[in-house]
Amino acid sequence: WFIREVLPRLPGDIRLKVAGTVWDKDEGEALADPRVDFLGPVFGDELKRLRRRAAAVIMPNIPLDGRDFEGFGLTALEAGADGAVLLAARLDGIVDAVEDGVTGILLPAQDAEAWAEACTRIAAWPAERRASFVQAAHARIRSHYNWARVADDTIAAYGPTPAGRP
Repeated sequence: WFIREVLPRLPGDIRLKVAGTVWDKDEGEALADPRVDFLGPVFGDELKRLRRRAAAVIMPNIPLDGRDFEGFGLTALEAGADGAVLLAARLDGIVDAVEDGVTGILLPAQDAEAWAEACTRIAAWPAERRASFVQAAHARIRSHYNWARVADDTIAAYGPTPAGRP
């Protein structure tokens, strides 16, 4: 969807780098677009480096009529923790992970014009604006989405254990 609907609306010097695997024939054909660099699976430090260097990490998920569902959106938090500006669809579990304007920017799913405007705007951010956003997102992710807080909240949600039970 993003390659077909949004990429043509972006300035010609913007390229899309795609990391991951190809799931079906249509996706493979879209990745052949001349403005797309398909990297295949990327992990660890190389993935962090790519995220930091990108103008934005995009998660343009689209509704799939109940055939699939994006869970919590851990990838969204990983992008912010790695120093990226995240643009993500306001969809499914992504909204539980991304705080709009804080840890990323939520956009309407399948609104090509909104996505093109956001991508163009973020690509033009001055270095200071980008650094400020990334620093604030990273701080929020570290303070709120850490395992100690998650464990405490999970224990609190289940309440105290009955006497004599672990």
